[in-house]
Amino acid sequence: MKRLRIELYTPELKTENGSMGTRSEMLKLHTLIENYDGNKKNIELYKIKGLKGWLRHKYMEYYRNKGIEVCYSSSKENFKDRKLEIPKGFHSLGACNGNCPIYKIFGGVVAKKDVSSDLTRQSRIMVWENGVVSLTHFRKIKDKKLKKHLKSKYNVMSYNTENSICLGIDGESIQNFGERFIAGDFEFFIDVTKLNDDELKTMVDVLLNTDTQMGRGKTRGNGIVEIKKIKYEEVIIENKLKKDGTVERKENIKELNL
Repeated sequence: MKRLRIELYTPELKTENGSMGTRSEMLKLHTLIENYDGNKKNIELYKIKGLKGWLRHKYMEYYRNKGIEVCYSSSKENFKDRKLEIPKGFHSLGACNGNCPIYKIFGGVVAKKDVSSDLTRQSRIMVWENGVVSLTHFRKIKDKKLKKHLKSKYNVMSYNTENSICLGIDGESIQNFGERFIAGDFEFFIDVTKLNDDELKTMVDVLLNTDTQMGRGKTRGNGIVEIKKIKYEEVIIENKLKKDGTVERKENIKELNL
């Protein structure tokens, strides 16, 4: 596998799973049980959502700035005879017969009437990230070996809840809001094995030269991300079965030149 490892910083990012009543929470992955100082402790993992969508919107912005029409990221106009207004500079998903540069990378599901199902294609890239561990939990850990393990495996970030109240003209509360946001350094990965050299160079150009914000609350200054480092890696994964039945996973990483 060949992949890009992208390191970023965000002062405040909201990538939650949407509103649930009056609260909005990040998507929880699961709870790990780790051992520090000989005591079993729970460590909650959260998912940083929307990375692939953010990357796609950066591509859309990149080509819009070049005056090149590309696929819009929705095909809702195909269902229940609803017509979706497509912004200027874009065409509906698959209207390019799969030939525009975004469709070639991201693919899509095209459900138009009288259109060949061959237009439905899988994305040629895969995007993923490590889970998010609370910085508060991380700082309380005294076991240096465990801290090193957690830092290498997960994104160690602060995440806090912001509470606010929307007031009406008479000063009475209309809505109570509780939203969770994350801040700090994190990294994510893009499997670029299926891309050719030109497509890879374009992806790096897209990452570096578009400033699309990520997540929710953009008009309030949320979702600003700064790319700090991009590495191109060739990875060979080895799985080894140990005597106790557990599987040891090892990544052999070779850095490549971009």
